[in-house]
This record gives sequence, C-alpha cells and structure tokens, in this order.
Amino acid sequence: MPVHLEWVKQPTEQDLTDLLKLLDDAPEDWHLRDTDLQSYLTTHPQLAAGRFNDRLIALAEISEQQSAYKIERVLVRKVTRNRGVARQLLTRLCQWADQEQQALRVGCENEQNLMEFGFFASEGEWLRKPAGYKHPAEGC
Repeated sequence: MPVHLEWVKQPTEQDLTDLLKLLDDAPEDWHLRDTDLQSYLTTHPQLAAGRFNDRLIALAEISEQQSAYKIERVLVRKVTRNRGVARQLLTRLCQWADQEQQALRVGCENEQNLMEFGFFASEGEWLRKPAGYKHPAEGC
C-alpha cells in the first residue's frame, strides 16, 4: 500500500468526502471534528495527507515552530489502520523535511518507533534534524 504525501490546499469534492470520512474516524480530541473544514484549510495551510489509489487515507496536522515543523497529530482511516499507513506518512514527511532542510518535532512518548526515523529526545519532545545533521553525541 504505497502512500504518497501531498499538502491539502485546494481539495477536490472527492478529497473533501475523504477528509470527512477521516474525521468521522477521529478521536474526540481531534479538533477538526467540530470545525468547518473549508475554513480550517484556508487558515491552516500545513495539513499533510497520505494518498493511496487517488484517495486520502491519512492526515498529519503540522505547525511551524522555531526552526522546525511540529507534527501535532496523525490520523489514519479506520479501514486502513494496521497496514503501515502512518509509518509511510511519517517516512514521506521526513523526506519532505530533508528536502526543505527543516527539522521535525513530535510530542509523543513512543520513542522506539521514532528513533527508527532518526528522532532523538530533546526538551521533552522528539526532534529529527535534516539528513546530514549529526547529533552532538555522535561526534564530528
């Protein structure tokens, strides 16, 4: 199931349908649930989507912070969970961050999975520097 990264900027009618299905599967604390989707997309341009077979099956809400982008939340459609979709979306986000020479931050506790992607603990979060960056503990 190859998942491709794209930024949700001007969704098609099918994309809106897919987004609403995703949000129907969202936990109660996913704040988009009670928000007008079009309004949210206009004011929050950093919404990444995972696309498979022309359908949006995953979302990642990204916020721009000091010298890094923070992955605030990730959501995968219920029917495609446990198939590596979130892992692929995170891989694509890491590739994007490398191309943009930007760091990524994640504020979760699942350290083992994040370390596989090159994240390390930093100030109560997990941080991943762009490719080519060496963590000070690794030496020069």
